[in-house]
Amino acid sequence: MQQQMQQMQQAQLAAQQKFNPEAEQMKSQLQMQQDQAKAMLDVQKMQEQAKIETNNYAAKAITDVSKDLISDRGAGEAQQQGTRVPK
Repeated sequence: MQQQMQQMQQAQLAAQQKFNPEAEQMKSQLQMQQDQAKAMLDVQKMQEQAKIETNNYAAKAITDVSKDLISDRGAGEAQQQGTRVPK
């Protein structure tokens, strides 16, 4: 009796472990979809990072130009008054 139970359990286990091509195909497709979604998120993240860096660079350039203009304006006013302004 016990031997028959063990054989039945082994048969059920073997049936469960049997290769199922449809299931494997679905698993493979799911993995590909997950990989594709991750790649798309990575690209989106890189694009956002590039925008941030571009904006930071532009802001720094505007600040530098403004500083130069203020510095030049200050030097010009000092010359008109006959004083020197160190840079």
